[in-house]
Amino acid sequence: MSPSYIATLDSLKWHTSPSMAAAATSATNARQPSEAGSQGTAAAAVAPALAARPPVCVTGATGFVGVHIVEELLRCGYTVHATVRNPDAAKVAHLRSLVATTTTANGGTPRLRLFAADLTKPGSFDEAIAGCNVVVHSAAVVQEYFDKDPMAEVVQPGIDGVRNVVASCEKYGVKRIVFTGSVSTVRQLEATRSPDRRGKPFNEEEFGAHPKLSPTYGTYNYAKYVAEKEIFSLWKGSLISILPSWCIGPQRTKDVTSSQQMLKMLALKQYPLVPRAYLELVDVRDVAVAHRLAVETTAVHRDRFIASGGVVRDAGEFARLVNEVCPTLAVPTRMMPWFVLWCSSWWEKRVTPFFLNERAVAAPPFDNSKIERVLGLRLSQRDVKASIADALRSFMDYGILPKQYDIVYAEPFRLVEPTAAASECAPTASA
Repeated sequence: MSPSYIATLDSLKWHTSPSMAAAATSATNARQPSEAGSQGTAAAAVAPALAARPPVCVTGATGFVGVHIVEELLRCGYTVHATVRNPDAAKVAHLRSLVATTTTANGGTPRLRLFAADLTKPGSFDEAIAGCNVVVHSAAVVQEYFDKDPMAEVVQPGIDGVRNVVASCEKYGVKRIVFTGSVSTVRQLEATRSPDRRGKPFNEEEFGAHPKLSPTYGTYNYAKYVAEKEIFSLWKGSLISILPSWCIGPQRTKDVTSSQQMLKMLALKQYPLVPRAYLELVDVRDVAVAHRLAVETTAVHRDRFIASGGVVRDAGEFARLVNEVCPTLAVPTRMMPWFVLWCSSWWEKRVTPFFLNERAVAAPPFDNSKIERVLGLRLSQRDVKASIADALRSFMDYGILPKQYDIVYAEPFRLVEPTAAASECAPTASA
């Protein structure tokens, strides 16, 4: 693994939480001095080459995936225009700190700018997108359930956001949009798949094949599907969609989104049994790298790529991994019977009919071979314990866990080294 892709404190010091910083410092000190030094040199060397290039716009920058995309682009020397709903909100504190630290490190010239934008307001993204050649559209309503009106609460904001972002991109001559989709748009029940696909990993060609998705059944999945369908219909330029699975990794705010709700539920021991569910995990930082490679590649014009670890685990196995990482946490590991899960749906909004029918049953994995073959990103060999460890550290840093626990898993997280030519943090498509 080349030094420039090792996530040490030297290259990530401006966005590392206190407990992760301690772990990274220990790991850095254990390496050969030449390795740590060469990484610092590589990180410093890319910035001048990128200084004259147009910035990249990232929408939804306070989201769990969005904030890591911003960090990855900054790590590789880009200037970033990040959109948030309210730049003064408490959950934007991390981004505001990045504005200050990256400006100081860049000799007083800002490398991160924050813009207020709203998915539902036409023209809202104009200022942020102006001057950008590439836009990463990550903003979305991340909600598995609805209160009264699924279209108004979850689905329509995503469609409106696509229309407004595309309109701004057309106005300012953007060359490429990178869209944050979801593997939920290619997954379905085995019984509804075509006979030749049953039992095989889900791939990108099965997009939109689920026959039952609707605003009221699989609301979030449906919202991601119609938003992606809309953007491929409206935007005729270069468009790459990244489809992450269940993301895990370090928090940058106190807000725990749906992808880390399972870990939060286990860590806080909200139930004596583990909810019956099947997960395919991917580190959110790897997903950020996938987006950055999509920004850079010259090998693709319009396509979609699954970003997933390729291994399906039941929630009980996931809980056992949590205990291996942090034994003193002692989370429950026995999965609840399906009937108990069904009973909980009467008071637990997150246990929807869709969850009962499709998340609580085992399914084939997602095929991540295309993203390795085309973009050079290898995700199948990831040890998720490092991701769990960093997620738990961030839970403690942000007070999500009310007390401190000992993380015994000591191997530091290392970014996957892409194998493709466009893998050295040197942008091409955005030039």
